[in-house]
Amino acid sequence: MYEDFTGLNAIEYYLTRFVIPLFIAESLYLFTLPKRKRWILLFISTAFMFLMISINIIYFDLDLKTGWFRFTFLLIFLLSLLPMLATYSLKAKQTIFFALSAYAIQNLGDNLGNMAIFLSDLLDKKYEVYQLLIYSGIYAVVFVCYYFLFVQKFKADMIPDFMNGKIIYFITIITLMVVYIISMFAQSATDFVGFIASRVYGIVACLFLLFIQFNAFYSKKLETENKMFAQIIHNENEKYKTSKRNVDMINMRIHDLKHEVENIKEYARSKEEQLALANLQNELEIYNNEIETGNATLNFILAEKSLYCKNNGIKFSILADASALDKMNSNDIYSLFGNALDNAVEAVSNVKKENRTIIFNVIPKGKFITIHIENYTNEDVVFHDGLPITRKDKDYHGYGIKSILRVIKKYDGTYAISCKDHIFILNIVFSNL
Repeated sequence: MYEDFTGLNAIEYYLTRFVIPLFIAESLYLFTLPKRKRWILLFISTAFMFLMISINIIYFDLDLKTGWFRFTFLLIFLLSLLPMLATYSLKAKQTIFFALSAYAIQNLGDNLGNMAIFLSDLLDKKYEVYQLLIYSGIYAVVFVCYYFLFVQKFKADMIPDFMNGKIIYFITIITLMVVYIISMFAQSATDFVGFIASRVYGIVACLFLLFIQFNAFYSKKLETENKMFAQIIHNENEKYKTSKRNVDMINMRIHDLKHEVENIKEYARSKEEQLALANLQNELEIYNNEIETGNATLNFILAEKSLYCKNNGIKFSILADASALDKMNSNDIYSLFGNALDNAVEAVSNVKKENRTIIFNVIPKGKFITIHIENYTNEDVVFHDGLPITRKDKDYHGYGIKSILRVIKKYDGTYAISCKDHIFILNIVFSNL
Protein backbone atom coordinates (compact mmCIF):
# COMPACT_ATOMS: atom_id res chain seq x y z
CA MET A 1 0.00 0.00 0.00
CA TYR A 2 2.76 2.43 0.92
CA GLU A 3 4.38 1.90 -2.50
CA ASP A 4 1.12 2.78 -4.26
CA PHE A 5 0.17 5.96 -2.42
CA THR A 6 3.41 7.52 -1.17
CA GLY A 7 6.93 8.03 -2.35
CA LEU A 8 8.39 6.43 0.78
CA ASN A 9 10.39 3.21 0.65
CA ALA A 10 9.77 0.40 3.14
CA ILE A 11 12.23 1.56 5.80
CA GLU A 12 11.02 5.16 5.65
CA TYR A 13 7.42 3.96 5.70
CA TYR A 14 7.74 1.81 8.81
CA LEU A 15 9.93 4.26 10.71
CA THR A 16 8.14 7.53 9.97
CA ARG A 17 4.60 6.26 9.90
CA PHE A 18 4.60 3.47 12.46
CA VAL A 19 7.64 2.81 14.66
CA ILE A 20 8.51 6.37 15.67
CA PRO A 21 4.91 7.67 16.03
CA LEU A 22 3.96 4.63 18.12
CA PHE A 23 7.04 5.06 20.31
CA ILE A 24 6.32 8.78 20.83
CA ALA A 25 2.66 8.10 21.70
CA GLU A 26 3.67 5.50 24.29
CA SER A 27 6.40 7.77 25.68
CA LEU A 28 3.94 10.58 26.42
CA TYR A 29 2.92 8.63 29.52
CA LEU A 30 6.35 9.37 31.00
CA PHE A 31 4.82 12.65 32.19
CA THR A 32 1.93 11.06 34.09
CA LEU A 33 2.22 7.37 34.94
CA PRO A 34 4.11 6.03 37.98
CA LYS A 35 7.63 4.91 37.13
CA ARG A 36 10.05 2.35 38.53
CA LYS A 37 13.32 3.10 40.29
CA ARG A 38 16.12 3.91 37.84
CA TRP A 39 13.47 4.29 35.18
CA ILE A 40 15.63 6.53 33.00
CA LEU A 41 18.24 3.81 32.52
CA LEU A 42 15.54 1.19 31.97
CA PHE A 43 13.70 3.37 29.49
CA ILE A 44 16.78 4.29 27.42
CA SER A 45 18.09 0.72 27.25
CA THR A 46 14.78 -0.92 26.34
CA ALA A 47 13.84 1.87 23.91
CA PHE A 48 17.18 1.42 22.14
CA MET A 49 16.56 -2.33 22.00
CA PHE A 50 13.07 -1.80 20.58
CA LEU A 51 14.27 0.61 17.89
CA MET A 52 17.23 -1.57 16.86
CA ILE A 53 15.15 -4.75 16.58
CA SER A 54 12.45 -2.88 14.66
CA ILE A 55 14.99 -1.44 12.22
CA ASN A 56 16.47 -4.90 11.66
CA ILE A 57 13.04 -6.37 11.00
CA ILE A 58 12.48 -3.65 8.41
CA TYR A 59 16.00 -3.78 6.96
CA PHE A 60 15.95 -7.53 6.36
CA ASP A 61 12.51 -7.14 4.82
CA LEU A 62 10.75 -9.40 7.30
CA ASP A 63 7.39 -8.35 5.91
CA LEU A 64 5.44 -11.25 7.37
CA LYS A 65 1.90 -11.37 6.07
CA THR A 66 -0.93 -13.70 5.22
CA GLY A 67 -3.08 -12.14 2.56
CA TRP A 68 -3.91 -8.68 3.79
CA PHE A 69 -2.86 -9.40 7.39
CA ARG A 70 0.59 -7.97 8.14
CA PHE A 71 2.25 -9.62 11.14
CA THR A 72 5.05 -7.04 10.97
CA PHE A 73 2.85 -4.36 12.51
CA LEU A 74 1.73 -6.69 15.29
CA LEU A 75 5.30 -7.83 15.96
CA ILE A 76 6.60 -4.26 16.23
CA PHE A 77 3.68 -3.31 18.46
CA LEU A 78 4.46 -6.20 20.82
CA LEU A 79 8.12 -5.14 20.87
CA SER A 80 7.05 -1.60 21.79
CA LEU A 81 5.67 -2.98 25.05
CA LEU A 82 9.22 -3.62 26.29
CA PRO A 83 10.04 0.02 27.19
CA MET A 84 6.62 0.47 28.79
CA LEU A 85 6.82 -2.70 30.88
CA ALA A 86 10.35 -1.84 32.00
CA THR A 87 9.65 1.83 32.76
CA TYR A 88 6.15 2.14 34.22
CA SER A 89 5.33 0.78 37.65
CA LEU A 90 2.12 -0.86 36.47
CA LYS A 91 0.68 -4.30 36.08
CA ALA A 92 1.04 -5.87 32.64
CA LYS A 93 -2.68 -5.51 31.88
CA GLN A 94 -2.58 -1.81 32.75
CA THR A 95 0.46 -1.30 30.52
CA ILE A 96 -1.29 -3.06 27.63
CA PHE A 97 -4.29 -0.79 28.14
CA PHE A 98 -2.20 2.35 27.63
CA ALA A 99 -0.18 0.81 24.79
CA LEU A 100 -3.41 0.05 22.91
CA SER A 101 -4.50 3.68 23.20
CA ALA A 102 -1.11 4.72 21.77
CA TYR A 103 -1.60 2.20 18.94
CA ALA A 104 -4.99 3.75 18.17
CA ILE A 105 -3.43 7.23 18.14
CA GLN A 106 -0.69 6.09 15.76
CA ASN A 107 -3.34 4.78 13.38
CA LEU A 108 -5.39 7.94 13.75
CA GLY A 109 -2.40 10.11 12.82
CA ASP A 110 -1.46 7.82 9.94
CA ASN A 111 -4.96 7.92 8.46
CA LEU A 112 -5.14 11.69 8.74
CA GLY A 113 -1.69 12.10 7.19
CA ASN A 114 -2.34 9.62 4.40
CA MET A 115 -5.62 11.29 3.51
CA ALA A 116 -4.04 14.76 3.59
CA ILE A 117 -1.28 13.68 1.20
CA PHE A 118 -3.76 11.97 -1.09
CA LEU A 119 -6.03 15.02 -1.24
CA SER A 120 -3.12 17.42 -1.75
CA ASP A 121 -1.94 15.38 -4.76
CA LEU A 122 1.60 14.96 -3.39
CA LEU A 123 1.90 11.22 -3.99
CA ASP A 124 4.93 11.22 -6.22
CA LYS A 125 8.34 10.32 -4.77
CA LYS A 126 9.69 13.75 -5.70
CA TYR A 127 7.38 15.21 -3.03
CA GLU A 128 8.83 12.99 -0.31
CA VAL A 129 10.02 15.95 1.80
CA TYR A 130 6.55 17.51 1.67
CA GLN A 131 5.03 14.18 2.64
CA LEU A 132 7.25 13.95 5.71
CA LEU A 133 6.42 17.53 6.66
CA ILE A 134 2.70 16.83 6.37
CA TYR A 135 2.98 13.66 8.45
CA SER A 136 5.09 15.43 11.07
CA GLY A 137 2.68 18.36 11.35
CA ILE A 138 -0.39 16.16 11.62
CA TYR A 139 1.24 13.85 14.15
CA ALA A 140 2.32 16.86 16.22
CA VAL A 141 -1.27 18.11 16.40
CA VAL A 142 -2.59 14.60 17.15
CA PHE A 143 -0.03 14.05 19.92
CA VAL A 144 -0.80 17.40 21.58
CA CYS A 145 -4.54 16.66 21.54
CA TYR A 146 -3.89 13.11 22.75
CA TYR A 147 -1.81 14.35 25.67
CA PHE A 148 -4.24 16.99 26.92
CA LEU A 149 -7.46 15.08 26.24
CA PHE A 150 -6.35 11.58 27.23
CA VAL A 151 -2.85 11.10 28.67
CA GLN A 152 -3.02 13.96 31.17
CA LYS A 153 -6.18 12.51 32.71
CA PHE A 154 -4.25 9.52 34.05
CA LYS A 155 -2.33 10.84 37.05
CA ALA A 156 0.22 8.70 38.86
CA ASP A 157 -1.88 8.35 42.02
CA MET A 158 -5.20 7.96 40.20
CA ILE A 159 -4.56 4.60 38.52
CA PRO A 160 -6.80 2.01 40.15
CA ASP A 161 -6.60 -1.71 39.44
CA PHE A 162 -9.16 -0.86 36.84
CA MET A 163 -9.09 -3.68 34.35
CA ASN A 164 -9.86 -7.35 34.56
CA GLY A 165 -8.45 -9.70 31.97
CA LYS A 166 -11.67 -10.00 29.98
CA ILE A 167 -11.90 -6.26 29.35
CA ILE A 168 -8.25 -6.12 28.27
CA TYR A 169 -8.77 -9.05 25.89
CA PHE A 170 -11.88 -7.38 24.49
CA ILE A 171 -10.15 -4.04 23.89
CA THR A 172 -7.11 -5.81 22.39
CA ILE A 173 -9.21 -7.82 19.94
CA ILE A 174 -11.30 -4.79 18.96
CA THR A 175 -8.18 -2.65 18.45
CA LEU A 176 -6.44 -5.25 16.28
CA MET A 177 -9.61 -5.89 14.28
CA VAL A 178 -10.08 -2.18 13.61
CA VAL A 179 -6.43 -1.65 12.66
CA TYR A 180 -6.26 -4.60 10.31
CA ILE A 181 -9.68 -4.09 8.76
CA ILE A 182 -8.48 -0.58 7.94
CA SER A 183 -5.39 -2.14 6.34
CA MET A 184 -7.52 -4.58 4.33
CA PHE A 185 -9.85 -1.85 3.06
CA ALA A 186 -6.99 0.50 2.24
CA GLN A 187 -5.12 -2.14 0.23
CA SER A 188 -8.22 -3.14 -1.72
CA ALA A 189 -9.25 0.46 -2.46
CA THR A 190 -8.16 1.52 -5.94
CA ASP A 191 -10.39 4.52 -6.58
CA PHE A 192 -10.75 7.92 -4.94
CA VAL A 193 -14.01 7.17 -3.12
CA GLY A 194 -12.81 3.83 -1.78
CA PHE A 195 -9.55 5.26 -0.48
CA ILE A 196 -11.19 8.24 1.25
CA ALA A 197 -13.93 6.00 2.68
CA SER A 198 -11.35 3.63 4.18
CA ARG A 199 -9.47 6.54 5.78
CA VAL A 200 -12.61 8.16 7.18
CA TYR A 201 -13.60 4.78 8.61
CA GLY A 202 -10.14 4.47 10.15
CA ILE A 203 -10.32 7.91 11.76
CA VAL A 204 -13.79 7.33 13.20
CA ALA A 205 -12.87 3.83 14.39
CA CYS A 206 -9.71 5.03 16.17
CA LEU A 207 -11.63 7.80 17.91
CA PHE A 208 -14.26 5.26 18.94
CA LEU A 209 -11.55 2.99 20.37
CA LEU A 210 -10.18 5.84 22.45
CA PHE A 211 -13.69 6.59 23.68
CA ILE A 212 -14.16 2.94 24.72
CA GLN A 213 -10.87 2.93 26.60
CA PHE A 214 -11.47 6.26 28.28
CA ASN A 215 -14.98 5.23 29.29
CA ALA A 216 -13.78 1.84 30.58
CA PHE A 217 -11.15 3.51 32.74
CA TYR A 218 -13.47 6.12 34.23
CA SER A 219 -16.29 3.63 34.79
CA LYS A 220 -13.98 1.45 36.86
CA LYS A 221 -12.45 4.48 38.56
CA LEU A 222 -15.93 5.77 39.45
CA GLU A 223 -16.91 2.34 40.76
CA THR A 224 -13.79 2.24 42.95
CA GLU A 225 -14.39 5.76 44.24
CA ASN A 226 -18.05 5.02 44.99
CA LYS A 227 -17.10 1.96 47.03
CA MET A 228 -14.50 3.95 48.94
CA PHE A 229 -16.93 6.83 49.38
CA ALA A 230 -19.61 4.48 50.72
CA GLN A 231 -17.09 3.12 53.22
CA ILE A 232 -16.16 6.67 54.28
CA ILE A 233 -19.83 7.56 54.81
CA HIS A 234 -20.27 4.38 56.85
CA ASN A 235 -17.19 5.25 58.94
CA GLU A 236 -18.49 8.79 59.47
CA ASN A 237 -21.82 7.44 60.67
CA GLU A 238 -20.13 5.03 63.07
CA LYS A 239 -17.84 7.80 64.30
CA TYR A 240 -20.84 10.04 64.91
CA LYS A 241 -22.67 7.35 66.89
CA THR A 242 -19.59 6.47 68.94
CA SER A 243 -18.65 10.09 69.64
CA LYS A 244 -22.19 11.02 70.59
CA ARG A 245 -22.47 8.05 72.92
CA ASN A 246 -19.16 8.91 74.59
CA VAL A 247 -20.01 12.60 74.91
CA ASP A 248 -23.43 11.82 76.37
CA MET A 249 -21.82 9.56 78.96
CA ILE A 250 -19.24 12.24 79.82
CA ASN A 251 -21.93 14.92 80.11
CA MET A 252 -23.93 12.73 82.46
CA ARG A 253 -20.88 12.10 84.60
CA ILE A 254 -19.96 15.82 84.59
CA HIS A 255 -23.51 16.66 85.64
CA ASP A 256 -23.27 14.22 88.57
CA LEU A 257 -19.84 15.55 89.58
CA LYS A 258 -21.12 19.12 89.64
CA HIS A 259 -23.83 18.13 92.11
CA GLU A 260 -21.30 16.27 94.22
CA VAL A 261 -19.03 19.34 94.28
CA GLU A 262 -21.98 21.50 95.36
CA ASN A 263 -22.68 19.10 98.21
CA ILE A 264 -19.02 19.02 99.26
CA LYS A 265 -18.83 22.84 99.28
CA GLU A 266 -21.20 22.88 102.24
CA TYR A 267 -18.56 21.12 104.29
CA ALA A 268 -15.61 23.20 103.07
CA ARG A 269 -14.35 25.32 105.96
CA SER A 270 -11.10 26.94 104.89
CA LYS A 271 -10.69 29.40 102.02
CA GLU A 272 -8.20 27.04 100.43
CA GLU A 273 -10.78 24.26 100.31
CA GLN A 274 -13.43 26.60 98.90
CA LEU A 275 -10.97 27.91 96.27
CA ALA A 276 -9.98 24.38 95.27
CA LEU A 277 -13.63 23.41 94.86
CA ALA A 278 -14.32 26.58 92.85
CA ASN A 279 -11.43 25.75 90.51
CA LEU A 280 -12.77 22.23 90.15
CA GLN A 281 -16.17 23.63 89.21
CA ASN A 282 -14.55 25.82 86.55
CA GLU A 283 -12.74 22.83 85.10
CA LEU A 284 -15.99 20.90 84.99
CA GLU A 285 -17.68 23.80 83.18
CA ILE A 286 -15.12 23.51 80.39
CA TYR A 287 -16.11 19.90 79.79
CA ASN A 288 -19.79 20.67 80.19
CA ASN A 289 -19.72 22.98 77.20
CA GLU A 290 -23.33 22.93 76.11
CA ILE A 291 -24.12 24.91 72.95
CA GLU A 292 -27.70 25.50 71.85
CA THR A 293 -28.32 26.08 68.13
CA GLY A 294 -31.79 24.60 67.79
CA ASN A 295 -30.43 21.39 66.28
CA ALA A 296 -29.28 18.57 68.54
CA THR A 297 -26.78 17.10 66.08
CA LEU A 298 -25.12 20.44 65.41
CA ASN A 299 -25.09 21.13 69.16
CA PHE A 300 -23.07 17.97 69.64
CA ILE A 301 -20.66 18.76 66.78
CA LEU A 302 -20.01 22.30 68.00
CA ALA A 303 -19.55 21.14 71.59
CA GLU A 304 -17.00 18.56 70.45
CA LYS A 305 -15.08 21.02 68.24
CA SER A 306 -15.32 23.80 70.80
CA LEU A 307 -13.72 21.62 73.46
CA TYR A 308 -10.89 20.72 71.10
CA CYS A 309 -10.36 24.38 70.24
CA LYS A 310 -10.21 25.41 73.91
CA ASN A 311 -7.61 22.76 74.63
CA ASN A 312 -5.49 23.77 71.63
CA GLY A 313 -5.53 27.54 71.82
CA ILE A 314 -7.98 28.10 68.96
CA LYS A 315 -10.59 30.84 69.15
CA PHE A 316 -13.91 29.43 67.97
CA SER A 317 -16.53 32.11 67.28
CA ILE A 318 -20.06 30.69 66.94
CA LEU A 319 -23.26 32.41 65.83
CA ALA A 320 -25.80 29.76 64.92
CA ASP A 321 -29.56 29.33 64.64
CA ALA A 322 -29.91 25.89 63.09
CA SER A 323 -33.51 25.06 63.97
CA ALA A 324 -34.37 24.98 60.26
CA LEU A 325 -31.91 22.11 59.74
CA ASP A 326 -34.16 19.63 61.55
CA LYS A 327 -35.37 18.17 58.24
CA MET A 328 -31.79 17.26 57.36
CA ASN A 329 -30.61 13.76 58.24
CA SER A 330 -28.38 13.67 61.33
CA ASN A 331 -25.66 11.74 59.50
CA ASP A 332 -25.66 14.34 56.72
CA ILE A 333 -25.37 17.15 59.26
CA TYR A 334 -22.42 15.40 60.86
CA SER A 335 -20.80 14.78 57.46
CA LEU A 336 -21.30 18.38 56.30
CA PHE A 337 -20.32 20.32 59.41
CA GLY A 338 -17.91 17.73 60.79
CA ASN A 339 -15.78 17.69 57.64
CA ALA A 340 -15.94 21.45 57.16
CA LEU A 341 -14.87 22.15 60.75
CA ASP A 342 -12.23 19.41 60.67
CA ASN A 343 -10.68 21.13 57.64
CA ALA A 344 -10.79 24.49 59.41
CA VAL A 345 -9.26 23.11 62.61
CA GLU A 346 -6.50 21.37 60.67
CA ALA A 347 -5.72 24.58 58.79
CA VAL A 348 -5.46 26.85 61.86
CA SER A 349 -3.50 24.28 63.85
CA ASN A 350 -0.47 25.05 61.68
CA VAL A 351 -0.57 28.86 61.91
CA LYS A 352 0.67 31.42 64.42
CA LYS A 353 -1.27 31.67 67.67
CA GLU A 354 -2.75 35.08 66.86
CA ASN A 355 -4.26 33.69 63.64
CA ARG A 356 -5.86 30.63 65.22
CA THR A 357 -9.45 31.74 64.75
CA ILE A 358 -12.46 29.98 63.25
CA ILE A 359 -15.66 31.86 62.51
CA PHE A 360 -18.80 29.74 62.24
CA ASN A 361 -22.20 31.23 61.38
CA VAL A 362 -25.53 29.58 60.58
CA ILE A 363 -28.15 32.25 59.90
CA PRO A 364 -31.73 31.73 58.62
CA LYS A 365 -33.02 34.39 56.22
CA GLY A 366 -36.60 33.74 55.19
CA LYS A 367 -36.64 30.50 53.21
CA PHE A 368 -32.86 30.43 53.06
CA ILE A 369 -30.23 29.17 55.48
CA THR A 370 -26.76 30.62 55.02
CA ILE A 371 -23.68 28.91 56.42
CA HIS A 372 -20.39 30.76 56.70
CA ILE A 373 -17.13 29.15 57.83
CA GLU A 374 -13.95 31.20 57.82
CA ASN A 375 -10.42 30.41 58.92
CA TYR A 376 -6.80 31.37 58.32
CA THR A 377 -4.50 29.03 56.39
CA ASN A 378 -0.79 28.91 55.66
CA GLU A 379 -1.31 26.74 52.59
CA ASP A 380 -1.04 28.14 49.08
CA VAL A 381 -4.53 27.29 47.87
CA VAL A 382 -5.33 27.24 44.17
CA PHE A 383 -8.63 26.32 42.57
CA HIS A 384 -9.50 23.77 39.91
CA ASP A 385 -13.10 23.57 38.69
CA GLY A 386 -14.11 25.79 41.62
CA LEU A 387 -12.62 23.46 44.24
CA PRO A 388 -9.55 24.09 46.39
CA ILE A 389 -6.29 22.25 45.81
CA THR A 390 -3.30 22.59 48.14
CA ARG A 391 0.27 21.43 47.71
CA LYS A 392 -0.56 18.36 49.80
CA ASP A 393 -3.60 17.57 47.65
CA LYS A 394 -2.57 18.82 44.23
CA ASP A 395 -3.76 15.95 42.09
CA TYR A 396 -7.30 15.34 43.21
CA HIS A 397 -9.73 16.54 45.83
CA GLY A 398 -9.87 14.79 49.20
CA TYR A 399 -12.86 12.82 50.34
CA GLY A 400 -13.62 15.41 53.03
CA ILE A 401 -14.58 18.04 50.48
CA LYS A 402 -16.40 15.38 48.45
CA SER A 403 -18.49 14.49 51.52
CA ILE A 404 -19.38 18.15 51.94
CA LEU A 405 -20.35 18.51 48.28
CA ARG A 406 -22.41 15.31 48.43
CA VAL A 407 -24.60 16.75 51.20
CA ILE A 408 -24.91 20.13 49.47
CA LYS A 409 -26.03 18.43 46.26
CA LYS A 410 -28.41 16.09 48.10
CA TYR A 411 -30.33 19.04 49.58
CA ASP A 412 -30.16 21.23 46.44
CA GLY A 413 -27.82 23.72 48.07
CA THR A 414 -25.27 26.05 46.52
CA TYR A 415 -21.76 26.83 47.66
CA ALA A 416 -18.90 29.23 47.10
CA ILE A 417 -15.31 28.69 48.18
CA SER A 418 -12.67 31.39 48.17
CA CYS A 419 -9.23 32.08 49.59
CA LYS A 420 -7.75 35.56 49.60
CA ASP A 421 -4.82 36.80 51.67
CA HIS A 422 -4.69 33.35 53.32
CA ILE A 423 -8.30 33.71 54.56
CA PHE A 424 -10.23 30.61 53.53
CA ILE A 425 -14.02 31.03 53.29
CA LEU A 426 -16.74 28.46 52.69
CA ASN A 427 -20.27 29.77 52.09
CA ILE A 428 -23.25 27.43 51.71
CA VAL A 429 -26.89 28.31 51.05
CA PHE A 430 -29.84 25.96 51.45
CA SER A 431 -33.43 26.81 50.57
CA ASN A 432 -36.76 25.17 51.31
CA LEU A 433 -35.40 22.60 53.76
